Amino acid sequence: GQRKGEVGALRWAFIEDDVIALPGDVTKNGHEHVFPIGDLTKAALETVRKTGNGLLFPGRTKEPWNGWYKAKNKLDKKVSIAHWTLHDLRRTFATIHAEIGTPIHVTEKLLNHRSGTLAGIAGIYNRHTYLPEMRQAVETYENHIARIVGLGQRLT
Repeated sequence: GQRKGEVGALRWAFIEDDVIALPGDVTKNGHEHVFPIGDLTKAALETVRKTGNGLLFPGRTKEPWNGWYKAKNKLDKKVSIAHWTLHDLRRTFATIHAEIGTPIHVTEKLLNHRSGTLAGIAGIYNRHTYLPEMRQAVETYENHIARIVGLGQRLT
């Protein structure tokens, strides 16, 4: 559910146990974004080879990988999906959270949205991190995805 540029710039130093903390200089809105990851995500991250520059997804140079559209074009040639964009993945993430009952303000925290339900007065006065609520939402989401792809009812 994170933005492609934020994922492309992901560094091992941003990950500690079951939390990712993206610094403000990586996020679109310029604010640090701290969010939990679940067992499914941790297992996927364990398959990523560590590189000398600390990036999870290095490009050909020292910069983060940015070949999203070339990769999407290759995928489009292999699968038959009607018109879709990379941003549809974030929309799908948000939609699935709505379907599984995640409160909208928790989904917005996971997406690092600074508008909507947590904007204005709520954003100024409410300083709760929502980390426990996001953690529950991530666990429910990953269990939902695990059932869809046949990994069983519950992740361990």
